[in-house]
Amino acid sequence: MFWSKTFSFWIWLYCIFEVAGKNVAVVMLARAVRLNKRKLLDF
Repeated sequence: MFWSKTFSFWIWLYCIFEVAGKNVAVVMLARAVRLNKRKLLDF
């Protein structure tokens, strides 16, 4: 019982990271673009 619960928990966690990972990648890309714009403005 304990092992199956832990196993399903890890699958659930992996699915969340799989979905959230794409969103995080987009957010990080937007953040990088923003930082680059700020650097360009500084120059």
